[in-house]
Amino acid sequence: MEKLQFIGTDDLDGEEMITLTKLAKKYHENAEKMTKTELGMSVHVKTYQKENSKKKYSVTGKIVGAPTLFRASSSGWKLNDCMHKVGLRLEHEIEHRIKKSSYFSKQQKEKSRQLRKRDS
Repeated sequence: MEKLQFIGTDDLDGEEMITLTKLAKKYHENAEKMTKTELGMSVHVKTYQKENSKKKYSVTGKIVGAPTLFRASSSGWKLNDCMHKVGLRLEHEIEHRIKKSSYFSKQQKEKSRQLRKRDS
């Protein structure tokens, strides 16, 4: 998978595409820093527009790494806000997964220490 992949951006104008790309790069870099591995990110954008009305956006972000898949989505009237919500939710999922895995590894270490003490 490519590092960054955009789907459904045909309906976006130039400014919207620049904003989307900038924010996706920012959150992708943050995710790689948090996990300390190379990740792929996919951003899927859907636009909803009735005749003569403003656009509504639906943004779904996926981060694919070796062990897991992280997914978040948001919808709203501003593309900027939707992408920020998706990025923050992805970061929250990654933090949660990292804390959970470190918590279990701490428990396993304590159990193995207790077993070693009991055996000696």
